[in-house]
Amino acid sequence: MSESSFDELKLRLSGESAVIINERGIVLFCEVPPIRKPDERALSYNDIFDTKKEIDLLRVTGVAMERPGDMIETDCEFRNEQVHVRAVHTLSPVPRTCVFIAKGRARNRCVSD
Repeated sequence: MSESSFDELKLRLSGESAVIINERGIVLFCEVPPIRKPDERALSYNDIFDTKKEIDLLRVTGVAMERPGDMIETDCEFRNEQVHVRAVHTLSPVPRTCVFIAKGRARNRCVSD
């Protein structure tokens, strides 16, 4: 996925909160308040998501990293609220993963063969 298509994807999914991380789990951009503040280090994925309670969200992110360019999505719980999560991993020009979080469940699902 190119830089411009990644930006277009973000615009199309407006209304959702985004978290963008690099391949080492360092947060590059975040619209979600962290659950803990790091001391003198970069904000990491583990500072944003509760790795013990939000397993489905972590799973979606992991699958996206294994399948670059594919949009992976699910309904799950995030900070005790039902949310719809979408994650996509891009390799170009710099590897990164974007996680979009929207309150509520997905209303319309497109299923392709």
